[in-house]
Amino acid sequence: MQPLRPQPVSHVRRLLWLMACVAVGAGVGAAGAALTGETAWFLAIPAVVALGWLVLANPAECEPGGGVRGPSAPPRRDT
Repeated sequence: MQPLRPQPVSHVRRLLWLMACVAVGAGVGAAGAALTGETAWFLAIPAVVALGWLVLANPAECEPGGGVRGPSAPPRRDT
């Protein structure tokens, strides 16, 4: 049995998720600003984008080699 490998996520799908996170953050910001009159609610936009990155992103893809570990991959530095 072969180990399951995560399928690469297309750039279009990533862009759609980013736009969805920005839209949700803008919605929270608009609702909060309408209810309280405080524009600080629009800080929800970067907060939702950050939460979306934590939930949806694969940090291993940011490593050299695109998250693929193999004999040609550089050694991992654990700190």
